[in-house]
Amino acid sequence: MGVSVVIPAYNAEPYLEDCLRSVLSQTHPVEEVLVVDDGSTDGTKRIVESFGSPVRLLEQKQGGPARARNLAVSQARGEWIAFLDADDMWVPEKVQKQLDALAANPDAVFCYTGLLALKLDGSRVPVPPPALAHVDAMLSLTNVGIPPSAVMLRRETLLQVGGFNEIQRGCEDWDLWFRLRKLGTFCEVPEALTVYRESLGGLSSNAEHMYQDFLRMLDRVLLADKHGWKRSLWRRRIMSYQQYKAAMTARHAGQTAVERKFLAASLQTWPSPLWHPERFAASLVHLRRSLSS
Repeated sequence: MGVSVVIPAYNAEPYLEDCLRSVLSQTHPVEEVLVVDDGSTDGTKRIVESFGSPVRLLEQKQGGPARARNLAVSQARGEWIAFLDADDMWVPEKVQKQLDALAANPDAVFCYTGLLALKLDGSRVPVPPPALAHVDAMLSLTNVGIPPSAVMLRRETLLQVGGFNEIQRGCEDWDLWFRLRKLGTFCEVPEALTVYRESLGGLSSNAEHMYQDFLRMLDRVLLADKHGWKRSLWRRRIMSYQQYKAAMTARHAGQTAVERKFLAASLQTWPSPLWHPERFAASLVHLRRSLSS
């Protein structure tokens, strides 16, 4: 079962060599590695070319990771696609254990692993994957914490759903996982096999950007099969939860005013404390901090 590894790379010089070495050190050798240079201005291209075969360089004008991944998938030869972001890495058994899991679950359209969060101080902290029993319910509300670097799936299935939506610039993985789940089951490898680098910057730490990107997929994807009063009800629920998530992103980034705005919006959109009461707990914490400052 050939595996094509797809790596979008934009100004990835500081991390790309470690990333590629982790792929080429897999106990189950991959068929090919496709790195898409997304308009980089640093030494990304030079690093890719230094590896030679089986690493292939593709280039595009800067268009974002969704477009870069789609380009690589269109040219991939492997039966299976494994995504990897250029600043992440894999432990050596990652590919083999995912292939084993997919062989044991032939109806699964998608396999993901646990994570090792690489902290800013260099420490690695295991992060268990979301439980399969909870994935369905949570996908309707939020990105469930399955980064592309932890995912392997069949190329044919990916093409069937049209790949990543290129208008999304932050929620493109959530958008795709939601659509894939309509086709069949997922499977997991609970071990921490994907090294996921945490950072203070990037789109995922920008609360305003991520919320606006979520709104682009709300009606088109998350509510596509809902109508009438159910659609209206679920729209408010999902928005309320995403406003809460945006507030927590802003809190982590130290953006107090943005945090306050999104917390207030969440409670206004869905005032009941029975719906995710952690929203009210977060609001009380924010209030106490504001009064003591």
